[in-house]
This record gives sequence, structure tokens and C-alpha cells, in this order.
Amino acid sequence: MTIVNLTQHQASPEQIQAGVVDLAPEARSKLQKLAAATGASQAMVGGAFWLVIPLENALSCKRIATVFAFSQRVSEDQVQPNGSVKKVAVFRHVGFVRPNGT
Repeated sequence: MTIVNLTQHQASPEQIQAGVVDLAPEARSKLQKLAAATGASQAMVGGAFWLVIPLENALSCKRIATVFAFSQRVSEDQVQPNGSVKKVAVFRHVGFVRPNGT
């Protein structure tokens, strides 16, 4: 298993032994430049908190605020070619939530 390190810190020897791979310095630099080049003042993040928290900290150091997407699960009926109805769950974007809940 390979795990890419997107945190602001280099992987520890124990993490490397567990399969963590650091970005090459030029790739890390490109990623940072890409984030800065967009002119974005915010970044949408998501996922496991043990990844999101270090990512949020790294973005904060670059003065980029983080937001989480908020969606609502909506149930829809889809009529099939044979006339039957299939019920599906669709996630509709509702807005963004900041880590502090606003």
C-alpha cells in the first residue's frame, strides 16, 4: 500500500516504513504554487479528519481558508424504459460550511 503525504511535514521513518511516500520537492513546490496561482482565498477539503486537519493547517499557513461542502441526500424516482420505477439517492450541493461551523 502506498500513501502519498500531502501534509506540511516530511514523513517520519516509521510512516515511510508503513508505506507513506513524500512528494518530491519539485512536486511539493508545484502543488504549493498551483494553490497560490489560482488566487483562491479558500479551498474545499474533505475526508478523514486525520488528513483534513494537517491539510487545513498547511492551507492556513498560506492564508487559504478551508471549507467543507455540504450536501443533502434527495430521493428521486427514475422511470425505466420498461415502465418500472427505480428509486435513487442523489446528493445535491447545498452550500459550504467552515470548520468553525459558520
